[in-house]
Amino acid sequence: MSPPHSFLLLSVLALLFPPLLLASSSFPLPTIAIAAVRTNASPSPHHIACALVPTVGAQYELSCASITNRSAPPHNYSYGGGGGTTPFSAVVAGDGYLCSAASVGPTPYRQMSMRWWDLNHRAAPSKRVYSGAALSAVSGGGEYVCGLVEGRIQCWRWAGGAVGEDLVFSAVAVGGGFVCGLVNGTGEVRCYGDGGAVVGREPKGRHALVAAGERHACAVKEKSGEVVCWGEAAAVAAAAPSMKIAGRAVSSVAVGDAVTCVLWGNWTVSCWPEATAAPPPEVARKQFVALDAKGKAVCGVLMSDYSLVCWGAIGGGAASSKVFDRVLPGPCAPWEMCKCGVWSGSAPLCGGDAAVCYPCGYTPPPMALLPTSNSSSPASGDDHPTGGRRRMSDLAIALVSAGIGSGLMAAFAAVLVVYCLRRGRGGGAGGAHDSGRRIHAEPPLAPLPRVERRLSSLLSKAPTTTADRVHRVLDARLPLPTPGEMEAVAYVGYLASDCVRPAGRDRPTMSEVVSVLERAVAACEEHEDDQAVLSRSCTDGSTTT
Repeated sequence: MSPPHSFLLLSVLALLFPPLLLASSSFPLPTIAIAAVRTNASPSPHHIACALVPTVGAQYELSCASITNRSAPPHNYSYGGGGGTTPFSAVVAGDGYLCSAASVGPTPYRQMSMRWWDLNHRAAPSKRVYSGAALSAVSGGGEYVCGLVEGRIQCWRWAGGAVGEDLVFSAVAVGGGFVCGLVNGTGEVRCYGDGGAVVGREPKGRHALVAAGERHACAVKEKSGEVVCWGEAAAVAAAAPSMKIAGRAVSSVAVGDAVTCVLWGNWTVSCWPEATAAPPPEVARKQFVALDAKGKAVCGVLMSDYSLVCWGAIGGGAASSKVFDRVLPGPCAPWEMCKCGVWSGSAPLCGGDAAVCYPCGYTPPPMALLPTSNSSSPASGDDHPTGGRRRMSDLAIALVSAGIGSGLMAAFAAVLVVYCLRRGRGGGAGGAHDSGRRIHAEPPLAPLPRVERRLSSLLSKAPTTTADRVHRVLDARLPLPTPGEMEAVAYVGYLASDCVRPAGRDRPTMSEVVSVLERAVAACEEHEDDQAVLSRSCTDGSTTT
């Protein structure tokens, strides 16, 4: 390897510490919720948003604020008088109530206790409704709460009788008078209660997600990714997606009163009916971490700064409303409990020994590969022994100056290493270049064992990046990336995948590598101007998305 290329690689590797972390899911325990509260002043309920709001240091408190009346101060709730030191784990709400679960005992999440607040009578003290084994999931809706205790559905303030006593569930969702669950192992949807339009009409087959609202429920088919809704005919007609959506990764689904919202695998949101529930223009192209719906109101946690914004037919017009400047996107957990990644920037909110775990679960379908070509442009610099490398060095400097974080640098290093290893596999004194020309093969780089393990780890992140799951490979202690930086990481992730999946001459040429890296920089610039980004799935100069 020549000195310029080696220097660039070592410089990029120096940006990758601390090591990438692996992690486990806590998102079945939500940390944002919407409650409907009735007052004497209005016959219709008004909605309040509740969340875990960071305070001084790594402390956080349970706080609720009106979505429509932004001049009203928020109201804080303490857990049995010790809210400042009690680690809240989940927040759910419904018609006139707020419920919060918290870990108890020396080992987090081994035991849990849950308290209930009557929001229609704020002066009434909270009541403990549960204390026992940890809840793996919890959901609220209507006038009651249900959770999973050792895989069994258990409900509080519920008068609907037994719920699936002989079954073990992996997910639970509470609606208006009914509760639905996903049967563990089979993905079958089962619903219980007096929701006649929902109960007994569940879709067949295996499902990955389930969500419930006042009058209908929705589920995501495991193989196709199709979002299917059922329930009261009028609600389904108004809130079901306008077309069958299959083959697109879904992160979560939120259902309200004739309102359905989908948080896609790329963390953007779509809602139906579009006329009243679609995200307003100022947040329509933003990325979200979490989503909830109640009545006609929708709230989500923005990925850019973890602020909580709400919109919908809630009396506040078509614009969105920022309820809290910063909230916990999910419950904090010790680092060792996270098995599928951690959310970037969550560690400072939770403290040095904890972070918000990235949710395990639905795996998005594989993404398309970059088309490749065996032709090279005479002006590309490939003919010159160091022309391509010089351009890659220039682009590396451009990427750094554009503010792209360690995630992109990791993928960029992976591309460089793969390209070097590919060129060194020809054997003997020469090898075939992508264009078919014979070139002199340089001695392959023999990394030290520790470096080799790091490079192997970086290469393994490419599929995650191309699947729009960039947060799984970012260091949670770094600041949150901007949407433009996320788009740039995805560009390089596609490139890294295309450099390892095809064999030999079917991989991208140096000019194509440079072209895609240029697009990564352009993606940042386009996002800064709020313009459409270039296509990540081709190298032919297309500007369609």
